[in-house]
Amino acid sequence: MGYKMIKIFFLLFTLMAVNALANDYFLNVQVDKKSVFIGEKCHLKLLFHYADLEDYELPEMKMKDFDIQELNSSDYKDAKGLFVEEVNYALIARSSGTFELGNLNANIEKLTKAYKHFNNRSKYTKKFSVKSNSLILEVKKLPQDITAIGNYRITSEVNTTQTEVGKPILFTLTLQGVGNIKNLDFLILHIKHATSYLIMSSKNSTKHIYTKTFKIVANESYKIPSLELRYFDTELGIVKSSKSMQYSIYIGEKTDKQVHKSYFKNILYLSIIFFMTSLLYFISKKIIFKKEPLYLLEQLKKVNNQDKLYKVLVPYLTKDKELDTLIYALESDNKMSFRKSKKRAKSLVKMMYKSDIITANKEL
Repeated sequence: MGYKMIKIFFLLFTLMAVNALANDYFLNVQVDKKSVFIGEKCHLKLLFHYADLEDYELPEMKMKDFDIQELNSSDYKDAKGLFVEEVNYALIARSSGTFELGNLNANIEKLTKAYKHFNNRSKYTKKFSVKSNSLILEVKKLPQDITAIGNYRITSEVNTTQTEVGKPILFTLTLQGVGNIKNLDFLILHIKHATSYLIMSSKNSTKHIYTKTFKIVANESYKIPSLELRYFDTELGIVKSSKSMQYSIYIGEKTDKQVHKSYFKNILYLSIIFFMTSLLYFISKKIIFKKEPLYLLEQLKKVNNQDKLYKVLVPYLTKDKELDTLIYALESDNKMSFRKSKKRAKSLVKMMYKSDIITANKEL
């Protein structure tokens, strides 16, 4: 009878300890969508709530069939007074099926109540892990031969529909919309009896607008064909298409007077370009070798995502080889951990201040 009572008491004590731990430390995973299509973006939020502890390490987000990008992270207190670290990710599924998200572990180090002296801190440090909840995410296939998803509109314009032999026209193509298409590279401009070349490409990520401008030259009249994008509208669940306009371009013959005038006009045009290029080069050199802006470390503390971190660091390219490596990595790899990149940037900048590679009037 005594043995049974001890066993029951031990079990109750264990349950109480686990319950106390669960109230003070828990890991939660949330998603904004539980059903998506291949290529459709969904957002995952990792929330770690904790009381006082010695140290902790959150799990690295890795999933076999998903492209994962860390967007940002933040620290704050919840309504119960617990500390919270929130990390936000973007997930894009590469294959269809049913996937389980979560079951992640955060590793924690906590001092026990027996701890009294600083010199024996490690002796009284207890290590344990906290497991997250799990979620089911359904990923559905797209209709056959469709790879673009979202909602888009293609527009186009030309500066003129009548020109002369050898005189180019400008053709501008614009894509606006939200989805998994992030540029106009999928649209190929092929025009019979004419030569086209790209002169400008621009992107406004905030407004989701992508633009390309081409120069087209020909010796005879031609047509610019309509370009089409077929995509799947996830809200309506149907395939849609958006097309640019078709243009007929008339080519007239040049007179001798026009040829003579065009020659001198081109010489003047090239001279202006040379002058402006030289001026811009001189100005850029002055800007580059100016004294660096103050309080770079304070600027780093304010950034909350990888894109802003890259914009803050890129003016200091060529100042330090290790910083150059980090800048190039930020530019080419959007799957890097933002927290690790920011921590590395702070460390490098501190060393650059100490070495007088960059200067500041305010003591850090």
